[in-house]
Amino acid sequence: MDINKLVLLAYEDLQKSIKQEKDKSNFNVVGLEHIISFHDKIERWQENEPIDFIWDFIVGNGADCVSGQGMAKVAQPNLRIFINDPITQKKLKQLFMIRKESNLNHTALNKLDEVGLHEHLERFHFESGAKPILYVNRLMVLIFIDIMTTISNTTDLRKIANKLNIKAKGFTRIQYQVKDKINDVLKELDIEPKTVFEKATIAWHILRVDN
Repeated sequence: MDINKLVLLAYEDLQKSIKQEKDKSNFNVVGLEHIISFHDKIERWQENEPIDFIWDFIVGNGADCVSGQGMAKVAQPNLRIFINDPITQKKLKQLFMIRKESNLNHTALNKLDEVGLHEHLERFHFESGAKPILYVNRLMVLIFIDIMTTISNTTDLRKIANKLNIKAKGFTRIQYQVKDKINDVLKELDIEPKTVFEKATIAWHILRVDN
């Protein structure tokens, strides 16, 4: 399918879902509120302070409204182990500082690579159970939704990238290029979603309209 047509259909599907949700769960409102609350918390956080609050933003209804967890709930015990690891804590603080101090555009990608949260997770040893990869992906989405989509499932993200003729590798770089491609098409179509969350959600609707 033509990429411009695909993005337009996805945007129209998003608007349709928003209208339908006004009398139901309204996850677009809850998701946006969750993002705003998390970003406000990061903005007020200081580098020498603990980040104990992060758990409540990775799991729960608000986070689910931003990016679904699917079957990943079984990995929550290992997520807690990973989050409490001293090296992970240091890397999370570095990510928070990137959020606070950097221009969130392509120049942030190298900084995210330098932090290497995904690589740390890959090396991390768990006694049993699955690695909490979806939750780590979700965390990156929540922190950097300005330059990412709401897709935390790597397989789904790659499907969308293929539909948009994107060949990038690595979660953060695929995220950025998918979001950038969608932004370019929206600009060409003279469409401006109302919120950062709506814009980030369009990728998920691409799967809905062309699955």
